[in-house]
Amino acid sequence: MKNKTTKRERLRRFRAFSYKHTTLLALLPAIVIWCILTALTLGDRVAPAYTGAAATAALFLCALALKRYHAKYWAAAQRELYHNCDPHPTLSELALYIECAGRKRRATGLKVTFSTALALAGKYSDAEATLSALDSGEDGELPTEARAVINYNFAALYCAMNMRENAKEKYDLAKELFLASPASFSDKMPFNGTTDAEIECYKGNGERALKILSMIEPDNRFQEVVKKFSLAKVHYILGEKDAALSEFEWVAKNGNRLACAGEAQAIVDTINLNK
Repeated sequence: MKNKTTKRERLRRFRAFSYKHTTLLALLPAIVIWCILTALTLGDRVAPAYTGAAATAALFLCALALKRYHAKYWAAAQRELYHNCDPHPTLSELALYIECAGRKRRATGLKVTFSTALALAGKYSDAEATLSALDSGEDGELPTEARAVINYNFAALYCAMNMRENAKEKYDLAKELFLASPASFSDKMPFNGTTDAEIECYKGNGERALKILSMIEPDNRFQEVVKKFSLAKVHYILGEKDAALSEFEWVAKNGNRLACAGEAQAIVDTINLNK
């Protein structure tokens, strides 16, 4: 076990280094190729141009190979989330990217996504702390659109935590900030997701909530689980216990390592206990 952990840690250190220093690592083989070709073509006046071109090509190819190397890990993590409902590989990948991110705006976007993955894994306190740090301006002053996204994610998180008043407050603030954002950004936010449906239900607009959910067409198992869980919550709040129970049971069975699967099972157990 220790061997495996050490191996995993070594791989993580290498990936972190290669992610931060992609150009440097790609430069090494390019220099080696340039040196070899220069040594082989000494005295040839035309050779330096071809040697330089070969070294440049090697640089770009190596950089591309390293990017694809990292991309395969992200693709695998996404597959685990979307098809197996396991958010933990995505959490690990995002933690690595945040560690290596240089530009503040890029790091901010990664942290927002990271908070979502934390919530999916049931690590609500960590997700809230991540968003709070961003909202407080620890990474510097944020543009209106970034604050809008952060507050919308707060609303989604508080929905997951069943903190209804907090969710409504953050949602309303997020909407205000979206409206105050540049049109090129605010126009892209249709407000027709599961969070919007749950907020509508919290505000007493049950029919509107059901209509929003009916328009969501999942592309994978993860999206289906998220939609079904929101639908179950709405039905439960509306007093439609039989429909809610059936949906909670489906989520508990299909949600795998998503936090909502455990929550759904707990609700099913409670409902059955009170029958």
